[in-house]
Amino acid sequence: RDRISENDNREVETRRNSEPVRSHYAHYCTGYISDGSNRYMTAGYKFHSDCLYHDLGWYDHELSHHPDGTGYVIYNSDGSFYRCSNTCFRWYIIETEGGDYTEYRSRPVYHSYTYWNWSDWSYWSEWQDNFTNRMWNTEYYDVDERTVYRYKEK
Repeated sequence: RDRISENDNREVETRRNSEPVRSHYAHYCTGYISDGSNRYMTAGYKFHSDCLYHDLGWYDHELSHHPDGTGYVIYNSDGSFYRCSNTCFRWYIIETEGGDYTEYRSRPVYHSYTYWNWSDWSYWSEWQDNFTNRMWNTEYYDVDERTVYRYKEK
């Protein structure tokens, strides 16, 4: 899942994947306190110094929203709220895992170079016929033909 960057020596392919989302629910509380200044303040994750951490665990489904829109709740079989040991009933998502993610795979890129060393003299035309067994392919090369006459002074 870690990002891999592509460069001249590595080719990268990505694909989107998904797995079920799991959520970790917990809260900080001081019990059932009517004084608002001492209640747990989970919206900004700023908690009263006397708050206790109560862990609810990991769930692969989202809990029901509290009717007033703050936090999540679990209902007992009789329809009442499930409460922690200090009688608190609002829970909050502490962390999540899963969901959509990107998968990466890569492979090295190899470069092959072929070098030809040409002199300033070309070969005779018969040489091409003998060179085919050494991977010479004339269809990739343009060959200009010309007739050269030399004269010698007497």
